Amino acid sequence: MYRRSGERFEATSSAVVTTDCNRQERFMLKDVSCRGVGIVGYHPLQIADRVLINFQIPSVFNQPIRKNAKVAWSKQINADLWEAGLDFGLDNTLSLLSPQ
Repeated sequence: MYRRSGERFEATSSAVVTTDCNRQERFMLKDVSCRGVGIVGYHPLQIADRVLINFQIPSVFNQPIRKNAKVAWSKQINADLWEAGLDFGLDNTLSLLSPQ
């Protein structure tokens, strides 16, 4: 299983994920790191798919965050719920040291 490097921070805000088919789905952020996010939702994502994620963490960032990402892993955790890890890539990291 893919594991993000670097420190992760718990996050409890919602996120909108847009797939390459322009389908938008709402997920909950589970955690965030400089390299990606963990999300939980009612829709499966396919490993290696490219997506666009939009989210806000007002206590950390002044502006909404919009990042391209790749689905690094995805698994079904019960009958109606999926969990996934999204990787921003080395050239698209998120600065967690100062507000964006």
